[in-house]
Amino acid sequence: LFCKVCVFFADQERIKAKAGGQQLPFVNKPCVRYDRLTGNDGYFDCHMKTNYHKAANLDAIQFMYAYEHPHQAIDQQLDKQLTTEIERNRRLLHPIISTIIFAGRLGIPLRGHRDDGTLDVPETSTDISADSGNLRALLQFKATSGDKALQNHLSTMKKNATYIGKNSQNDMIQCIGESIQNILGVLEIRALGTAVAVHLIVSEVFLLTSVPA
Repeated sequence: LFCKVCVFFADQERIKAKAGGQQLPFVNKPCVRYDRLTGNDGYFDCHMKTNYHKAANLDAIQFMYAYEHPHQAIDQQLDKQLTTEIERNRRLLHPIISTIIFAGRLGIPLRGHRDDGTLDVPETSTDISADSGNLRALLQFKATSGDKALQNHLSTMKKNATYIGKNSQNDMIQCIGESIQNILGVLEIRALGTAVAVHLIVSEVFLLTSVPA
């Protein structure tokens, strides 16, 4: 007789080490004695009271639960939580990145005298101050114009997760620049290690098929 939960889920090496290298019935060798299987001092009942059997039985229960409820598995829950966090951060960054691109297209500088720290959401656009920079002023304008996600972010964000400080601005500008360069193929051209010039050569030839008299 073997104990199936101990065979599949027990820590065999640890059990063997604690038993002084000896094999244990029901675990790594079969129980071949049937004279006293059950009862208070029975072989099987004594085996079920051991800590390694209880641990193996708990692992078996958890394994079967995860198998029968795959949508509730720990690894999948962590993956789902990570995916949700990534999507949330993307939604938070979208209005900030789009504002930086908008300012760049119009040649509007981003920085102000003080552009770090949290950013308050004014009640109306007339309460916006440009002293802290155009980016922060534009974000306040978007928030007061009805961007609920941006309003919530600016109202509840922590000081170390604003995504609008000068370092975050530099990172976003660099990412935007690299994206534009990828689109234009500049990075691929630079990888060649040589200067590349493109020339348009137009050659004209006059063909006289007839000469007027």
